[in-house]
Amino acid sequence: RNRVQNVQHELSKVSALLQSEEEAKRLVEEQLAFFNARVTFSERKIELTKQNEELQEECFIVEQA
Repeated sequence: RNRVQNVQHELSKVSALLQSEEEAKRLVEEQLAFFNARVTFSERKIELTKQNEELQEECFIVEQA
């Protein structure tokens, strides 16, 4: 009887640990997705800034002509 209780206790401990590991994993995955989105946004911003500079140069050249 006592052995069964010990096993049940260990089982509930392992189960709780597993749940918190799953939660931690989910949080890390969320943070990773957020980080990836920020990186993508930054890359896009750099691209658009470069395009903007190129267009401004073209406008300047056209205005000078």
